[in-house]
Amino acid sequence: MALVSQGQLEKLIGGRLTAVRHESANQTWVGYGAPNRRPVFVKVFPKDRAAKFVTERLVTQQLGNRLLASYECSNADILVLSDCAPRDVVQITPVVAQAMGRCLAEFHQRIRPFPEIKRQRFDFDQAERAIQRLKKPQVQHQLTDLLRKFAPFRQQITREVAETPLVVTHGDVGQRNFKIVAGRLTLIDYERCKLGLPDQDFVKLFYQDFQCQRVLQRAFLTGYTAIRSRPQLTVKTQQFLIFLTAIGIFNYLDQFSDVAFERCVHRMLATLDP
Repeated sequence: MALVSQGQLEKLIGGRLTAVRHESANQTWVGYGAPNRRPVFVKVFPKDRAAKFVTERLVTQQLGNRLLASYECSNADILVLSDCAPRDVVQITPVVAQAMGRCLAEFHQRIRPFPEIKRQRFDFDQAERAIQRLKKPQVQHQLTDLLRKFAPFRQQITREVAETPLVVTHGDVGQRNFKIVAGRLTLIDYERCKLGLPDQDFVKLFYQDFQCQRVLQRAFLTGYTAIRSRPQLTVKTQQFLIFLTAIGIFNYLDQFSDVAFERCVHRMLATLDP
């Protein structure tokens, strides 16, 4: 069911819109708005995702002048952006992977924290609560067992995380969110930005889109470290970040069916050896 009707949106922007079909709690539209029938991209957030609406709006403002208007309605929040005519990244080669690394490093370097931003939780108790909220008992048991295996390293991981400088992470780094805009690779979709460790933005990309290919991972990190240094984390802390990412993916899979994403998360778990 539409959060806001097409007619309401078209009246709001003064133009015509076409819905973009995708699996998400949000709704997106493209079309033309007044004045001068300028190309627009409209993103509609359910009211229970108001924090994501605020995050995307504030990060977008830091990145340039795409934000045309924002509206807070009774049952939804709406962003109206200029349509930048993005093109998909069709194939990931080592050259493209290196450009992705540079792009993410620039994002980490450029975006500054703001009062409304959420902080990524790294504590074991939070992980346990997140596992208990999952719907599938088999998944709960598997993740609970892994969490117990991390327990002997809890103090080490907690200390290391506390000593590592945080950045504004993108939160959903993947091939689908890298786009070519005006001939330049860029990241889109900022609603999941949080304060976190840089490595958290590597995990899904490496496992899902790179499929653990080392040549792509090395190229990406070459690009990333050409712009900014990467904090040196121990293997146990890196694995714990992978584990936390897996919990988040299982939460997503409780809401949406995604076979490829399910294969990705099981690939993550298979590489963990706490």
